[in-house]
Amino acid sequence: MGFGYLVFGCMCLVPAAVSFFYSVPVACLLFAIGCYRLRRVNIPFGNAFHWACILGGVSLVAIILRLIPATQGVAHFAEALCYGVLLMLDFRMLTGLEWVAEETGMMKLKYKAFRNKIFVCIHLIPAFFLTLLDGISIEGFLATTLTAFNIAIPLVGIVVMILNIFATHTAYMYICMPEDVDMPQKPSRFAFINRYRARVAQREALEQAELEAETEARRKAYRQKQSRKRKGK
Repeated sequence: MGFGYLVFGCMCLVPAAVSFFYSVPVACLLFAIGCYRLRRVNIPFGNAFHWACILGGVSLVAIILRLIPATQGVAHFAEALCYGVLLMLDFRMLTGLEWVAEETGMMKLKYKAFRNKIFVCIHLIPAFFLTLLDGISIEGFLATTLTAFNIAIPLVGIVVMILNIFATHTAYMYICMPEDVDMPQKPSRFAFINRYRARVAQREALEQAELEAETEARRKAYRQKQSRKRKGK
């Protein structure tokens, strides 16, 4: 459907949290494919496709500027722009995930997507300004403060990107198009994935059985109550 590409895209994006941009073009390619496939689901995914294409181009420019010694002094401007475009990409992609989660009744996933949008802003907005200040010489208390931020923000970024991986993976596991509902799931080449799927299916079957039993008990209690009322009349 497209969510699988988003999962792997988020994985490839993790190094960008520590200003390692060489995997970003690969992540953008995966995001572009995934969002292009999901564009028919809602408008934000279509917007995210365009931002993924833009980020792919900007990240390539940043990599080239960083590799050429004569342009390394201005590379941080392109890297800061990468964080700015990534903010727009993540925001639209998570909005699309939030909308589709609401449409499918997956309220926990909806809240996770909304929460992740807040965390993405907490990470990428400071990362944008910190990267922009890389070429500026700062001394004193401000330099110490910025050093602390330079340590904390990448750690926050790694956590945020891992949360995005989990959110997109949840969508990959549980959301499908109506025409794919009856499509049988292909066995994975990895045994541990098949074992995980089997445990999930067993847990879901147990929860469904408990829900049906509880519903039937409520119906029985209601019928008995109605029967007593009629007898009392």
